[in-house]
Amino acid sequence: MTSFETVPYRKLLNSLPVMLKVAICKPLTADEYSASASVYVHSSNPLPHISIQQLSQIYTRGNLPGDYSSWQQLEQYQETEAGSIYPLRLPDIAPLSVYLSQHHFGHLQPGSNGEYVGDTDALINKLENTPAAIAIAEAGRETPHIRAVPVSDENGNLFDATLENMQGGHYPLTRYLHLYQPKNQDGLISQSSVALAEFMLSPAGQKIINAQHRYAALSDELVSSQTHLLAQNS
Repeated sequence: MTSFETVPYRKLLNSLPVMLKVAICKPLTADEYSASASVYVHSSNPLPHISIQQLSQIYTRGNLPGDYSSWQQLEQYQETEAGSIYPLRLPDIAPLSVYLSQHHFGHLQPGSNGEYVGDTDALINKLENTPAAIAIAEAGRETPHIRAVPVSDENGNLFDATLENMQGGHYPLTRYLHLYQPKNQDGLISQSSVALAEFMLSPAGQKIINAQHRYAALSDELVSSQTHLLAQNS
């Protein structure tokens, strides 16, 4: 939930929500859905890694550092005869597109280059047959013809979309399952809501979450930080 989305929440419940992370949307196989995302290129593309800022410069327009249209504009791209970047996009109303716009691309308008495709399967198929393309899709969708690209952070560290990196809080495109807790008229979370959150963050609760097909337990560090956040508001 973004700050913009908290406005109707507050109007409805007269309270800002307390947002607790309770699980990780883990990477899955190519036949399954994952809410966390990976960046993909054609297997012939030598791109070694990419940052969230560079993705914004490829997928949107009006970026302060400038917008990208050619692979040669990326300093880590070493090919001397690279051509235009061809971004493949899901519809703007697709959940992943909305997530990227709100949380990573600063609500900037989509760029005019590239192509929209109807769904993830069509996007993967198009990428397999378009060497100049790049795509952002569900984690775990690699094929013999496309590969996932590590995402770099602001310090230049590279991270693959592995569960270990997600649980460690390192992978930038990790998505979490959140529990939104309203505050009562005293500005505190109700005791019944606290009890639910405490159980979900407990070893027993995290064990149940970890047994679910699409989710994974938080790291001990994340459980500790979310438990502390809960205590601050109850």
